[in-house]
Amino acid sequence: MENMQLQIDKVTSSELELLQRISRLTFFETFSNQNTPENMHIYLNSNMSLENLCNEYNNTDSSFYFIRINGNVAGYFKLNFSQKYTNNHEKKSLEIERLYLLKQVQNKGFGKQIMNTIFEVSKLKNISTIWLGVWENNEPAIAFYKKMGFEEFGNHQFKLGLEIQIDKLLKINL
Repeated sequence: MENMQLQIDKVTSSELELLQRISRLTFFETFSNQNTPENMHIYLNSNMSLENLCNEYNNTDSSFYFIRINGNVAGYFKLNFSQKYTNNHEKKSLEIERLYLLKQVQNKGFGKQIMNTIFEVSKLKNISTIWLGVWENNEPAIAFYKKMGFEEFGNHQFKLGLEIQIDKLLKINL
């Protein structure tokens, strides 16, 4: 992490193609070795299409942020602020829908810095609970979130291509 500078910026409307590229790349890096090529293809071409990302970007209840390291986009995250995303029925909650980093910059301390930034933003917005879903087979991510203080409170289904998978639901009270 020495000499590596982390910067977090809100994605702008002129950066949607870059958002699509980093979304597709980080998702593929993270999950392609544990899923079929067919399911990956279906998911990436529907959920990570430019049209779908534009629709998500234009949702006023959500925000996308780039994670830049030394000025280069190395990941992104998406936050949902609306109560309609509240899976745990708690008021003033926030969902981290996506948080992805390129493999080459993982395990260098950036995840903790990113989470601390999300905690700070949440406190400024009077958010009392942050929650997220993480694939039950993504053990490194589950371990990271638990290390950050998140606790499991349930699960829900996630459709990846033609397959229904299970996400563990984790939350932290601020």
